[in-house]
Amino acid sequence: METGNWMICVDEYHHYGLEKTWGRAVLDLQRLPSCKFLLAMSATPNRPGDDSAFGSPDVSISYRRAVLEESVKPMQCHAYTYRIDAIENGDVISYTMQDLLDQSESERPDALEKVFSQMRWSPKYISPLVDTPIARMIRDRCSTGQPLQTLIGATCCSHASMVCDQVKTMFPELRVDWVGTGMNGRSDGENKATLLKFCPDKVDGRRRPQDVRLDVLVHVGMAGEGLDTIYVSEVVHLNPANKNNSNDQENGRGARFLPGVMCTINVETGSDYAEKYLGRLIEMSFDSESPIEEQPAEDEPIDQIDEIPQLPEEPNIQILDVECININTGEVQRMAQAFSEASGRSLDDPEVEAKALAFYRQMRRQDAEQFNERSTVEQWSKQVENALSTVARRVARRLSPGRPDKAFYGDIRKRINTKKKRAIGAIEKDVATLRRHWYWLRDLDHEVCQQEVPAWLT
Repeated sequence: METGNWMICVDEYHHYGLEKTWGRAVLDLQRLPSCKFLLAMSATPNRPGDDSAFGSPDVSISYRRAVLEESVKPMQCHAYTYRIDAIENGDVISYTMQDLLDQSESERPDALEKVFSQMRWSPKYISPLVDTPIARMIRDRCSTGQPLQTLIGATCCSHASMVCDQVKTMFPELRVDWVGTGMNGRSDGENKATLLKFCPDKVDGRRRPQDVRLDVLVHVGMAGEGLDTIYVSEVVHLNPANKNNSNDQENGRGARFLPGVMCTINVETGSDYAEKYLGRLIEMSFDSESPIEEQPAEDEPIDQIDEIPQLPEEPNIQILDVECININTGEVQRMAQAFSEASGRSLDDPEVEAKALAFYRQMRRQDAEQFNERSTVEQWSKQVENALSTVARRVARRLSPGRPDKAFYGDIRKRINTKKKRAIGAIEKDVATLRRHWYWLRDLDHEVCQQEVPAWLT
């Protein structure tokens, strides 16, 4: 690099400190006469107490400006209580996260691992900090038609495994898994495969909703910076939600723009984010060390602990455009060969090629129509399941406020399904039938929201 003209580009420059090897190396390169331009980029450039090799950015875009440009999702922050139940000598003891931190005397995963691994945890109840975000995600799937996801940060691998089991128990319709390393963690292969289910590879430069194979991911420090997610609409901090670069990066997993979707950052009451960045103020956490004194607009509620919006009038069903975009030249050539042999015309005849291409496109259109029909039925089926989950959880909360009991919630679902089947018949895999089931659940949800829980559910 001592000759010629060079441009140096540094991504994620918040890792480059004045006293760090790469920071010194880039600054040495920048001093060479051949270095004509330096571009350093970061989504989290503000790192209090950490020396940057590049100083403050010359060009910066605030998160709120990026929201207005529709480059990122709007964000809000909600705070909830988080308690974990353990069985000790036959009795159920409830712990806060602070109780467990006090026992471990450290926030380090290995210290917390000792505490978690020594206790027998009860999955009977699930805290609002876990339950409410997932319930909101399921409801938002109905209004957006997108395969929205929830990302949960745990304190250690034993904690992640426990939370994963809890969520599976309380939300049996969802696909849930966890990742983590260390003594009680998983192998590199297992972690990689799980992350790929949650954040699948791009196809032709884009992520496809049909490739998402995991709804909820619980992680221990493995799904922060670098995880290129799009469908995350809920980020849950079960680990201490302190204002730092790592947590800001984790929040950023829910930032990628998706039309009509807001990302909610969910934290424990009393944490840094809860004290300083509730409501839409969380958008300012990316840009400054401390929040500007500003209150959210009246139409931006700071918290809605137990309220999830009603089901929409219609679910959003995405009709995927799988019309032929890329031509498979090999298939076209084989069809042209068949036409040539059948008609006795030369392969060089333009009409042979035109007929082969027309037949190929018609075949692909028929495939697309069949795919869209199957896809529409499958989406309606999933939306009916989402609606059932939403209304059952709303009823359970109205009848039993606080942390929901899995058995009670399961009984509510059973009652609703039984009543629905008697009223409109069993579910069948056709759009007309699934529509009737959706409208029945929607009307029940509106009744519970606007009036009261029907007597047959009490």
